[in-house]
Amino acid sequence: MHRIIVYLGVILFFFSCQPDDEIELIRTLEGDLTLSNQLQIDSLSGFGLVEITGNLTIASGPGSTSAITSLEGLSKLTRIGGNLSISNNDLLTNLSGLDQLSSVEGSLAISRNEALTDIQGLNSLSSVEGGILVELNSNLQNLNAFENIAHVGQFITINNNPQLYSISGFSKLFSISEALRIWSNARLVDINGFNNLSSVEGDLDINDNTVLPNLDAFSSLSSISGTLILANNNALTSIEGLANLTSVGKQLKIEDNLVLAKLDGLNQITVVPEYLIINSNPALEKLSGLNGLSRAGNLFVMYNERLTTTDLPELSTVDFLLHVSNNSLLTNLNGFNNIRSVGYGIEVHSNTNLSNFCGIRSFIENNFDGKYNVYDNANNPTQQDILVGQCD
Repeated sequence: MHRIIVYLGVILFFFSCQPDDEIELIRTLEGDLTLSNQLQIDSLSGFGLVEITGNLTIASGPGSTSAITSLEGLSKLTRIGGNLSISNNDLLTNLSGLDQLSSVEGSLAISRNEALTDIQGLNSLSSVEGGILVELNSNLQNLNAFENIAHVGQFITINNNPQLYSISGFSKLFSISEALRIWSNARLVDINGFNNLSSVEGDLDINDNTVLPNLDAFSSLSSISGTLILANNNALTSIEGLANLTSVGKQLKIEDNLVLAKLDGLNQITVVPEYLIINSNPALEKLSGLNGLSRAGNLFVMYNERLTTTDLPELSTVDFLLHVSNNSLLTNLNGFNNIRSVGYGIEVHSNTNLSNFCGIRSFIENNFDGKYNVYDNANNPTQQDILVGQCD
């Protein structure tokens, strides 16, 4: 803080002592700048500050007698060479004053701003070389001002904004270089800002958005290099918006979505290299939305209390483990009848109505010599039973 006060004092001295035609000398500020009260921001209004080469931190100091309410003193700023952090400003309602900002060469963080209702003021921002973090803003309602962002060099995380109902910015964004995470936004119903997004180079994680009804915003998405996670979205009824998705590079996890009854929308995915986990989706009745799947590293199907069929007609290879447990209405494994190879083993247990194991006979007959662990089902045949046709 001492450094910043001194720096601003030097700027004020130069401004008061030099003629107007020499003010250009201080329009680029070298290094980092922290602004912790309104007086500091107001003191910059006459300088025409265009660029900060380092980080800009805007955070009202604890017990400040001049809490930040306006960013108008930064109205000429167009570029930040490092990170931009706007945090812990209890009286700041919008970001007007940053209207000329077009580029942040580091990351952008907007967090813990209690009165912030929108991010108007960032409408000119087109490039963030690092990541974007928007979290814990109690009254933030939308992110529409991100309408001109065309490049994000790392991640986007939108997390724990309880009044956020719309993400309609980002429509110029076609790819994300790392992860996209949308977590724990209790009122979020609209994420249509991502309707032109075609690739995510890291994970796509949609988790704990309790009223989000669908994923229609991802209709242009074709590839995810990392893991796709759809979890704890209590109102999610449709994932058909993922119908153009052809590639998941690591894992696919669909867990704890209370009303999701089908997986239609995943039909074009043919390979899940690491883990495919379908877990604790109490309304899920079938797996047929994955009917293009031919190979999985590991397959876990468990705690889906309404699941009646494992219909995966193209699945031929499970590299490591096939696990099916605690699916109380499942009566047969006929959906696995085209599996020819399971690398490590099979675990099938605690499926109280499962009696027909004939669907796994094909790979048991194909010189299967891995782990075989079957118990606490309505029928628990041995490998030998299956080989001689006593599988139901």
